[in-house]
Amino acid sequence: MTEAVSLFFSMETQWRWTGAGMAGAFRTGLDYSALPVVATAIGVTPSPEILADLRVLEGEAVTTWARKAK
Repeated sequence: MTEAVSLFFSMETQWRWTGAGMAGAFRTGLDYSALPVVATAIGVTPSPEILADLRVLEGEAVTTWARKAK
């Protein structure tokens, strides 16, 4: 999980956003096209386990931000 957390925080500028008119903009998830470059830069070799952990972190972050937006 440590590698997934490092990768998650290193991907902090790689969020996809969507506009919602007067409601503002919302993060919808990470831009996974940047993942190989970011992982290489921090010395993490992506694996199915790391990707699964990253998705859990991503889901929790999106859920938390959605709650705060209400």
